Amino acid sequence: MTIATDNRQQVSQKVASAVSTLMDEREIYREDLQDRDIVALIMGAIAQESLFAQFATLTDEEIKEHCDWVMALESWGSISKQMPADELDDLIAAIEDREN
Repeated sequence: MTIATDNRQQVSQKVASAVSTLMDEREIYREDLQDRDIVALIMGAIAQESLFAQFATLTDEEIKEHCDWVMALESWGSISKQMPADELDDLIAAIEDREN
């Protein structure tokens, strides 16, 4: 096996483990997301940017944090698609007000 293949397998295992843990920890992810789809999405992004070597050096906790961000965005996208436009506008306004 080559170093690139080893890195790819190592990262894939770490991402799958992090996604599984996050699915167990957060009910909202279980409601809106499929773990295999999230793993495929993250691995696709890593491959597109040729980041296997960099991700292979991250700790399990760092990979979990990256996965959590992706999963939160995907969940938000799923939830927001189901909201009527006026409710979504109200939610965005409330978030913007909270940031100020």
